[in-house]
Amino acid sequence: MAAAGWADRAPSATERKAQVIRDLDQANADQRARAPKTTKGPRPAVPGRLAPSPNAWDEGVFETQEAPIPSGIIKVTSRWGQTNGDVHHSVYAGSSAVDPDQGLLVVRTYAVTGEVRDTATYPAPAGTGPLRIVAAAGHRLRLSTGAGAALVFDVDTRRFG
Repeated sequence: MAAAGWADRAPSATERKAQVIRDLDQANADQRARAPKTTKGPRPAVPGRLAPSPNAWDEGVFETQEAPIPSGIIKVTSRWGQTNGDVHHSVYAGSSAVDPDQGLLVVRTYAVTGEVRDTATYPAPAGTGPLRIVAAAGHRLRLSTGAGAALVFDVDTRRFG
């Protein structure tokens, strides 16, 4: 009879969450490696209107399910964007595609020319469910959880509060 050992135990919730984070980070790294060096950024000109400046980005809070993030990473509910100088910040809110009960934010920073500078994932506290961006004050985003609770995410410090 074989003795039960450490290999026989199921992973804890903390270990499962750590594995999801490692998987998300690896998927982001893989995506960055495959991505073209320039990506879609500023809005295209609309016929009959003045062409946008090279720094024209959508700013504010938007309800959307679309994001330039692989669908295997996040199921998006909303997005926020803001440009400061030569940097544009986009935050995509929703839930982990792997675990719908895990709220998730993906923060992507662009050069105003459209080049992706950085992409990082931020899991919300456990059990929040999908996140939705409902308002912004500067770089502080007010979020609603799947259960209707409120959270705040500071884009500058990259922390929930």
